[in-house]
Amino acid sequence: MKGILRGAYCVALSISIFLCGVILALSCRGITLYKKELLQNGMTVAITLFMAACIVMLCVYGKDKLQTTRRKFSVFMFLLIGLAQIAFLLLVSRPMTIADPARVQNEALAMLKYHYGQMDPTNSYMQNYGNNHFITICFYYFYKFLTDVGITKVWVPTVVLNVLAIDLGILLTFLSVKKMRGIGTANFALVLFFLCPTTYLWLTSVYTNTLSFPFIMGILYLGLIDKPAKRWRMAVHDVLLAVVMAVGYRVRPTTIIPIIALGLYLTLRLIAGWQNRRALRASETMETENASEEQQHSRQRVLEGAVRVGLVVCVSMAVLFSSSNLVAKHVDAKKFNQQFPVVHWVMMGMNEKSKGGFNRNDRRYTSSFLTKEQKRKADIARLKQRVKKMGPVGLAKHFGNKMMRVWAMGDDDGITNAQYAYQYPPFFRYFAGKQNAWFMIYMQAFRIAMLFLMLCAMCRQFLQREAAPGAMYTLTFAGAVMFFMLWEAGKRYNICFTGVCLLLMAEGADGFTNTVFNKGDAWLKAHFNGMRLHAARLVVLAVGLFCFAGSFAAANQLSHPRTYVEIPYLNSKRGKDEEPIRWRYHKNPKVLEQTIEQGQLEWRNRWNRIRLYFWNLAPNESGDEYRIQVLALDDKEVLYDKTIAPNQVKREGYTIAIAKNKLKQRDSQIGYLIRLTHVGASDRLIPMICRFPLLDPYPYGELKVDGQYKDWDLSTKIFRKKNA
Repeated sequence: MKGILRGAYCVALSISIFLCGVILALSCRGITLYKKELLQNGMTVAITLFMAACIVMLCVYGKDKLQTTRRKFSVFMFLLIGLAQIAFLLLVSRPMTIADPARVQNEALAMLKYHYGQMDPTNSYMQNYGNNHFITICFYYFYKFLTDVGITKVWVPTVVLNVLAIDLGILLTFLSVKKMRGIGTANFALVLFFLCPTTYLWLTSVYTNTLSFPFIMGILYLGLIDKPAKRWRMAVHDVLLAVVMAVGYRVRPTTIIPIIALGLYLTLRLIAGWQNRRALRASETMETENASEEQQHSRQRVLEGAVRVGLVVCVSMAVLFSSSNLVAKHVDAKKFNQQFPVVHWVMMGMNEKSKGGFNRNDRRYTSSFLTKEQKRKADIARLKQRVKKMGPVGLAKHFGNKMMRVWAMGDDDGITNAQYAYQYPPFFRYFAGKQNAWFMIYMQAFRIAMLFLMLCAMCRQFLQREAAPGAMYTLTFAGAVMFFMLWEAGKRYNICFTGVCLLLMAEGADGFTNTVFNKGDAWLKAHFNGMRLHAARLVVLAVGLFCFAGSFAAANQLSHPRTYVEIPYLNSKRGKDEEPIRWRYHKNPKVLEQTIEQGQLEWRNRWNRIRLYFWNLAPNESGDEYRIQVLALDDKEVLYDKTIAPNQVKREGYTIAIAKNKLKQRDSQIGYLIRLTHVGASDRLIPMICRFPLLDPYPYGELKVDGQYKDWDLSTKIFRKKNA
């Protein structure tokens, strides 16, 4: 039995090592997928790998030197991470809420302001995605609380909530490492969080992928600290574990992965303990009286274990039942009958063209069927067709593409998210703008270093041949990788597992230190002594820092990946986050006036073009439809005045080009006004507005429709000059 147990444990770790190794290999070439121009000098991959090697060596060296056991250092690192997050929000990134987070938060605000706490059945997103009902209702109560205390602008409190959730996850990771490896390694884990780009890039994306982070780490931490204690303490522990598991699952279903990993780990530990006690009872040195007492204690432990498992199950079911009742209170089940079946996301995950990511055509396909059972059968049929078409080789390649998409890329789609912003602070260009090549390469290098040290940690666990606590985190990582090999593969879906990855990275650095650094230091001690030894160590550190700085300098000379020729001040995401104004206003307005306040423009005198978007119903017809004017708010001076026809509006929108001499002569200290006057006899052009008005994605302006102020904003881009 013991051999079978060890064999199963080794197989599980072998699978984890294989998956981590594959992702590491994919990540080594990940930088080449951002933009082909990065390879114009043939040095990008080499620079990335070299920087990753420097990060590994500096982590190993720094761990040994920074592994202080002082609690003051822990407090200092937490304060430093918090200050760095605040600085990032103020100086680097202020993105708008887009896509799924915007849909959830906007519906929560609509429930509060317009629908008397009831979810809108005409919202197609909420009709299809029943998994987001619970988190939407949680946001509803959060916004209701803010309104009750007099806070009407919810964006900043929402971001604060997200930052607190991320930092709570960091705290639980710190406590987990402290429990496993001591406070020294835990302090080093805080240093890794400080260096990790994911700690900052997703501060303003308030969604389940960040909010579930503390639940995942909380489940694993509660499993880690489980030990014999007084019965009331164990009962409190089990109730807390059950609540965290149930609520975490309702927030994001992927929380089931650490729950399964915890169950497997505790089962392995229980069987191993039973085998050890059985071997002890079989020993010849054990007296009969002691054996009888041991059997009695064994039966008592089994009974206590069964009671504890029953308590966890009962409390979890009670919490799940209560949360279902809460959802039913705000969601009329009779009106919400278009929910997607679970197999829909598996079918979408097998889409070869989208590499397993979100595909709008797949959503339309599932939505075209009326009942949930019809949707399920149709999705299963398409899933079988896709798997059969790919075959074993194609399926393996597809899984590799999905692992590359979810795990191997260092930015986790955070740079793209940052570019949809309502304001671009001074240091934006160096992190997500035109001069961010160094940051892109650093993110990819950090991801490579993280995966390498995670692989070291897994190999160390494999060699131990025993169910060490770190194996629980390894099983969680492996389970997440295999889950997203089947499920829809979103680029940002791994964010909630950041704590698991960095914990394994810290453990890997510890093992790497014992096997590599200590031997290197022993070699230095063998050849140097006294002051020469300290000088040699200083030279090694200086060379590492010099190489690291050199790789940064070389990276900064490369072309910028994932950028536009010009960076727009305001970037309303096309397609997903805008809609025709007729859908809200129920007719085409005669006059629209959009103000653009000066607060939106970081640099004056550096813009000369505005892009507007229309729903064009007659793209080939001529004849004036709208008169477009741009005026300065302070003295109403007209900077632009022209009428347009449908055949002048391109698919990417209509661009207003302001004469450079007018902008050069003067610049409004207040802002500008965009006025659209409908002059056509028919409605061939319909202006587009931002889809989520309650979130106020453009806080530096207001829209007046036919003389009345509305919550909406025109879908607009304001471009900087090319030579700015």
